[in-house]
Amino acid sequence: ARVAKLTTENTSLKSNLSECISRALGACAVSFGNALDQVELYLGRSLPRDKFDPQCRVRDGKLVLYTRPV
Repeated sequence: ARVAKLTTENTSLKSNLSECISRALGACAVSFGNALDQVELYLGRSLPRDKFDPQCRVRDGKLVLYTRPV
């Protein structure tokens, strides 16, 4: 019974961690978008948004999407 309880708690903790990471990544994207808006206001011109995607990163010279933990 104790093993089953610990397994359930472990699954619950992993789920909570994944949700926290997902929310943090969402908050980063919003914050990044706001910062980009401020830079555009300061410069007085638009910037190419596709070059500033906070959900992507460069790996081996290619733009790849971040993957969320399962």
